[in-house]
Amino acid sequence: MTVANKARAGIKWGVLGGILNQLFSWVATIWVIRLLTPEDFALIALSDLALGVLLVIGQFGIGAALVRTINLTKKQTNQSFTALFIVNVILFSFFQLSAPFFADLFEQPRLLGLIRLSSIAFLLLPFNVINGALINRDMQYKQLHILNVGIGILQIMVNLSLAMLGYGFWALAIGAIVAQCTSAICYSWLTQYSPRLDFSFDEFKPLVRDSSLNFFHSTACEINQRVDIFFINHFTGSNALGLYRVILSLSEKPVSMIGGLAQQIGLASFSKISEDKSLVGHYVIKSTAVMAMLLFPVFFGLAATAPNFVPLLLGDRWLSAIIPLQIICIVQLVNAFKVIPGSALFATGFGKRKLLHVTVAFFAAIVGWGLGLPFGLNVGCMLFAATYVVWFIWHIWDASHYILLKQKEYWRCLLIPMSLSVFMFFIVVGINDIMQNLPVLAVLAVQICIGAFVYIALALMCFKHHSLNLFKLLKNS
Repeated sequence: MTVANKARAGIKWGVLGGILNQLFSWVATIWVIRLLTPEDFALIALSDLALGVLLVIGQFGIGAALVRTINLTKKQTNQSFTALFIVNVILFSFFQLSAPFFADLFEQPRLLGLIRLSSIAFLLLPFNVINGALINRDMQYKQLHILNVGIGILQIMVNLSLAMLGYGFWALAIGAIVAQCTSAICYSWLTQYSPRLDFSFDEFKPLVRDSSLNFFHSTACEINQRVDIFFINHFTGSNALGLYRVILSLSEKPVSMIGGLAQQIGLASFSKISEDKSLVGHYVIKSTAVMAMLLFPVFFGLAATAPNFVPLLLGDRWLSAIIPLQIICIVQLVNAFKVIPGSALFATGFGKRKLLHVTVAFFAAIVGWGLGLPFGLNVGCMLFAATYVVWFIWHIWDASHYILLKQKEYWRCLLIPMSLSVFMFFIVVGINDIMQNLPVLAVLAVQICIGAFVYIALALMCFKHHSLNLFKLLKNS
């Protein structure tokens, strides 16, 4: 099977598995949100702030280096596992001892036990990183996505069961650990890799050199993703932080499915054709066009239905999350679309440029959150979204010089679905104004049905050729 066919098969299985996982995840997540409080989600966010960056440091980019290595030996794999095992045992011990410090720092005594429990992830990391890299090297996407659907459903059921029993934030923490344990077991079963400790590290050094850029990039990304948590907790307090965490839990689901799939397949696929920069740019545009047709209507529809969606499904205590959710939908679109050009840059040998992009995004986030949050969460989200969009435009402009990306064609593939989605947005909002006297559930159902119909009808009427070509991309070589 060719690289293109393997990538296409991976997309198909990833989308199918993602849809099944999303169906269960949305229902269970909404149920869990109704059972928990903003303070519970704030604690999870603070625990993630403490552990998240070091979880990436514990991987030090070895996974990507293993995927990129042409002739990977068993000795290199064992030495990589050994290095990861040593580093992560140290990190696990560090958080067991330093948990009281973080609890005092954030003035949250309950963080003590939460951080100690969550740090178990460090012990599981070597198994998940090594086996995950081996699965991606072989492009075993069908098996991988089937396993991930099952693991995702298991985590959802654990979260929901414990939340219903009144465990609060512990439900989310325990569910995450159960999922990571299951991943370690299932990935090991799929690869049949039996780790052996090898302390010689003679063949490990080339992998470290290859992984250094990915390590710095991943670390910068994780720091960048936690700027919001730090600033929101500092300026607006735990209640606003909990609201924001819930907003991310809802809005990032489509991105985690499509964007994660694109990054996973993109790195392996772009690495295979990295010598032909024009072909890389061509595939970036095609992949982005498919994502745009799927994601623009999803996020614009979510923003349009939020005034009915939030009180109906989450409850009245989450009403203040409506406006931030609508704004963050724009941010999540950028999060999704930046993945493919970023993977192409790294896979084609321009990792330093990608690191520069992440660094600029970090300072843009500081400016947006720092200037906006003193005036409240809504203003903070708006200013951050504005700076993030400006950064994305520069990101594409700069990347186009390295992966031979045709900018006009790229922006056109975004402009068409965006225009259709904006029109759909105003139609859906207008329906809410017309049907104010009807039950909220009925209005929401009508909004979803009419919104989907309007988007598809406009796509076929105004851009029939373009739309049909996009639907054929997943079938044609």
